[in-house]
Amino acid sequence: MKINKVILPLILILFAPTLFNFFSADDWFHLRLAQISSITEFLSFFSFSATAQSASFYRPLSTQVFFFIFHSLFGFNTFFYYLFGLLLFVLILFQLKNLVSSLFPKISPITALVVYGFSVTNFTRLYFLSAYQELFMVLFALLALNAHLRSQGKKTLLFFILALLSKETAVVIPGLILLIDLYQGKLKLSKYLPIFLLTTVYLYLRLFHFGLAEGDTYIWDFSPKMALNTLMWYTLWSFGAPELLVDYIGGGLRPIPRFYTDYPFFSYFILFFLLILLGSFTFLIFRSLKKNLRQYLFTGLFFVVPLLPVLFLPHHKFTLELGLPLVGFSLLFALVADSAKGKWGTLLLGLFLILNLSMNYLTYTRHYSVNRSRLSHRLYDYLTTQYPQYPSNPLYFTDPENAGRFEDYAKQLSLATSRADMFQVIYNDPNLVVYYDGVNQPPEDQPVIKIKAQDFFTR
Repeated sequence: MKINKVILPLILILFAPTLFNFFSADDWFHLRLAQISSITEFLSFFSFSATAQSASFYRPLSTQVFFFIFHSLFGFNTFFYYLFGLLLFVLILFQLKNLVSSLFPKISPITALVVYGFSVTNFTRLYFLSAYQELFMVLFALLALNAHLRSQGKKTLLFFILALLSKETAVVIPGLILLIDLYQGKLKLSKYLPIFLLTTVYLYLRLFHFGLAEGDTYIWDFSPKMALNTLMWYTLWSFGAPELLVDYIGGGLRPIPRFYTDYPFFSYFILFFLLILLGSFTFLIFRSLKKNLRQYLFTGLFFVVPLLPVLFLPHHKFTLELGLPLVGFSLLFALVADSAKGKWGTLLLGLFLILNLSMNYLTYTRHYSVNRSRLSHRLYDYLTTQYPQYPSNPLYFTDPENAGRFEDYAKQLSLATSRADMFQVIYNDPNLVVYYDGVNQPPEDQPVIKIKAQDFFTR
């Protein structure tokens, strides 16, 4: 009752601005992949071999299929895309409520739902359509876990398959099932044969046929020191530290001076409330450690196990990866708050809300998913007005005064549009070429239409 009447409306109000966001960056790339015209091309979405519809990651259900269906139905009206994202989020919260009630029937699920629902880590997952992969995966993962708790084997397998088709990190679901059964004292190895056989087949196809993602950020590092550092950041983000904080912490975990000049108010606000929240949580967890050690170990592992696929990628850590680990964190936070009782539990939750609500605001003012979508929208309006048909000469976005720096207007515009992907989608032509100063220069003898990139930025 409380979820429907109080918590859920407040969460939806918090993230309602997503409904006014537009496409940006990888969204255009996925929209381009989803431009198909035959059943054969649709089936290619699910191929483990390289096709014209393949991306760097095997996430056909949550990317190619999602963008294909919604683009077919709603075109460039992103309101319905983001409305669907909020619906996925609501379903996740209801499945989380069911999980809490099954695992810890003696505590109220309200605290876990508040922690999960208001967490600033949800920002990227809700404001960036290409991050809906995480929403799909988390929903199917929770459906699989809840089906397992109800001893519904066929449904567990079905939801596990759907989770694997949404995002590779769903491969941890069998581990979470084992963890739950170990905690409940229901471990029986023979019943896990189907799900582990399916996992083995999937891993073989994913690793040896589809292949691993390549790039400077996808470098594996299995050193314990780096893994602990990565785990620390995911933990801090779970408590409410903004994702941007990682760029302002130097050696010895000390903030660099630029942190205080870039954020003269929020720098002190973040450090104060984060330290108070961490201190209060640590005090309360140690105060009740003897009584709840088993529950704390279980929920702590429920946080760590889903992080294993990304824990050893120190150069590729982002808050959007916390969709499933945050379930474990929310369970742990709820247990600690429930054990504290009275004012301590209320204080703990109050500190969490103050920090996370504030960081949601700060992130909204700075995050690339918002800023790049605005750029894309301005350019989309300009193109559909000035160039209903793509001109015979390619467009060249110039930035002569600042060419060569990351802060260049042209370079930022190229990131927002995924270079030529946006144009190829709008004009339905996979061969269109677009040029950006400092990114890809046109040949000297190439006639182009020059447009000032700066015109799409507002000061």
